[in-house]
Amino acid sequence: MDSENPSNPITKPLSGMRMPFCVLAALGVFGTGSAWPDLAVATLMAALALHGGWQVWRQAHGELTGIVPL
Repeated sequence: MDSENPSNPITKPLSGMRMPFCVLAALGVFGTGSAWPDLAVATLMAALALHGGWQVWRQAHGELTGIVPL
C-alpha cells in the first residue's frame, strides 16, 4: 500500500512537518500560559489544508473540463 511506503511523496512531507510545529506550540503555550501559540499553529495547518484542497479541486475541475490548470 502506498501510505505505508516511507518514501511516498504525499505523506512524507506531512509527517516530517507536523511534529515540530506541535512541539513548538506546546512549548509556547507552556511558556506563555496563553493559547495564542496553539491558535497560530492551528491557523497555519488550516491554511495548508485549504490550499491543498484548492489544488485538488483545480486539478479535478481541469481534468473534467479539459482545461489543464497551471
